[in-house]
Amino acid sequence: MLFEELGFKYVGPIDGHNMHQLIDTLHNVRDYVERPTLIHVVTKKGKGYEKAEQNAVVFHGASPFCIDTGEFIKQETLAPSYTKVFGETLTRLAEQNDTIIAITAAMCSGTGLDEFAKKFPTRFCDVGIAEQHAVTLPLD
Repeated sequence: MLFEELGFKYVGPIDGHNMHQLIDTLHNVRDYVERPTLIHVVTKKGKGYEKAEQNAVVFHGASPFCIDTGEFIKQETLAPSYTKVFGETLTRLAEQNDTIIAITAAMCSGTGLDEFAKKFPTRFCDVGIAEQHAVTLPLD
């Protein structure tokens, strides 16, 4: 009802892993032009690959890995990752400046903010997948 009240045609929720249902739904709404259409599609991260289903965070932005074992293929690199440099630098700066806060959208480890979150839990905010909340978050 919420989306209908906002002027959207709402369809769903649709199982995003059921390709026949998803394609049928897209065909059914493609020519609807009376108002915007919101299609609510539900998926599970890693669906179909058991190791990714069990550990979605690790496989979110996966590096090369062996599909049979799920083990990541180590790549030789001399330079630290951007993520590591960012997280360590922000944490170090936050130790010197208590006005620094960190806001992330469901990507604490993926953005290198794990250590920051542990050291400064009151200055860390994970807004989930609500990026729009991150830009309007009251900071007082």
